[in-house]
Amino acid sequence: VIRASSRLRVGDVTTDPGDGPGQGSMTLDRVWTPLRVALPPRHPDRIDTRTDEVGVLEALDSEEYHRAVVLGRPGSGKSTVVSYRTHQLAAAALSRKVGAPAPIHVRLPSLAPTPDLDDIWIGVYEAYAGEKVDDRLTRGLVARLEAGTACLLFDGLDEVQEEQLVNVRAVIELCAQAYPRAPLVVTCRSFDYAMDYPSRKLPFPTIELLPFELPQQLEYIEHWYSALSLLDSDRGLTQRRQNLQRTLEDSPSLIEMGQTPLLLALMT
Repeated sequence: VIRASSRLRVGDVTTDPGDGPGQGSMTLDRVWTPLRVALPPRHPDRIDTRTDEVGVLEALDSEEYHRAVVLGRPGSGKSTVVSYRTHQLAAAALSRKVGAPAPIHVRLPSLAPTPDLDDIWIGVYEAYAGEKVDDRLTRGLVARLEAGTACLLFDGLDEVQEEQLVNVRAVIELCAQAYPRAPLVVTCRSFDYAMDYPSRKLPFPTIELLPFELPQQLEYIEHWYSALSLLDSDRGLTQRRQNLQRTLEDSPSLIEMGQTPLLLALMT
């Protein structure tokens, strides 16, 4: 799980991305830069109406949003949040951290077209690039879901075909009802979620990813070149990083582009 969730889809300079974490690969945990979300004010009687900005993982750790739909624009980092959350929880569970739930990453477009709880394991299989999810593992994860010590991470609701939406939504809601103690996250593009037809609405609160501000953009570039330096001894990397950061700071148009994490990754 840790190996699969660490793979980078964009900006990976590894010659063999299947190698997984190690000295010879660029991995998500090395370049992760916290994404933020805007939440309603914690104190509704506050005079001003400004929202509270917090890290998306902090929000998902809270009681209010331990079951939530994470929304965002294309390229805003929705799938990256799921992958990093999976990596984070798997690493905590492996180290036997008290209270750490086991992550269950499900690719929603891969679910079978029937409203059946067993369908989620097909999505799990696809999320881990075809790695086997056997019956013994399934039984263990179901037991953990029932105990509230596993977390369901449903990625890509906006990618589900229209004719499958009713059944996929039914599976998500069945999971929520069958495992009432388990945390649950769903990702979807903001535009698709706002549409009345076909409806993707779910009975969970929503949080929306905020654009990358300049300090986050500079931090991401720092992380990316630091990770790259572990793979490449080129002494020019520091100069390249500094040049990119200066160019970004001096260009409002590039800063605007860099607000989308996917585009910022392509710049590096």
